[in-house]
Amino acid sequence: LLPQVVGAESDDIRDQVTKGFTSRDFLARLQFGKSYIPVLNCTDPSDACFKENLRKWYDYPQSLTEGFTKTPTGLYMKDLPPKADMKDIVSKAPLPSSDDGTNTLQVFSVGYIVDGASPEELAEYTNPKSKKGRNYDLRNRDPRMFQMQSIVLSLGKSKLIPGFEEALATMRVGMRRTVIVPPKLGYGSAGKNGEAFRQPIPPDATLVFNIEVEKILR
Repeated sequence: LLPQVVGAESDDIRDQVTKGFTSRDFLARLQFGKSYIPVLNCTDPSDACFKENLRKWYDYPQSLTEGFTKTPTGLYMKDLPPKADMKDIVSKAPLPSSDDGTNTLQVFSVGYIVDGASPEELAEYTNPKSKKGRNYDLRNRDPRMFQMQSIVLSLGKSKLIPGFEEALATMRVGMRRTVIVPPKLGYGSAGKNGEAFRQPIPPDATLVFNIEVEKILR
């Protein structure tokens, strides 16, 4: 059901994305990432009834150099702030260990292909007037994204690319981390295609993952 708008007819809701007046689909614009959130007390049709939301932590990084640490294998890692209610848990949680039975994890991750979209595709995705833009439809995703998932895996047993496994090996429950995976720690010269991917990974692709360890499963 659509919320009632005080002081305006439903068709007078001004849509800042399309610059038109519509009551259709505005609930669908509550979405991940930078979005427009309806303000329901619009009394003047000239006022914008959608506010811009903040970026999500798992969006494509704004910089691929600032704050990253390079490991001996060539992996780049950057720890991100955890959820506010997870700070104490992060400080006390154990590292993954097969000996202690803490190596089975539930992980949320979002993967991107560096240079995985053309300038034109990125411009359209960031254009608030485009129907392919991030602000227009919940289903529109960054064209560089190849995967978004929550998955259960076991370090040392699951078939993970080396860079992903290395990143997880030093992550505690509640931690969030961005990792840049070079081809030799990813899918190499062969690339990868699969049903779990939104798009194929080309040969010699550098990947970016935003990772959160959600829980340990025993």
